Amino acid sequence: MYNTPNGSVPTRRAPASAFTGTVWQNPIVSAPAPAMLKANLVIFGPGARTA
Repeated sequence: MYNTPNGSVPTRRAPASAFTGTVWQNPIVSAPAPAMLKANLVIFGPGARTA
């Protein structure tokens, strides 16, 4: 499992298929295959929500 040091991976905009409004994701943890573990810090802008 890999911990991502803060700031080492750029923040990305979350997909519109999963959220309404402006939502950003910061990767925190990911595991190598075949594991499917991922953890993100999700930041919602004003009025944004889960689709």
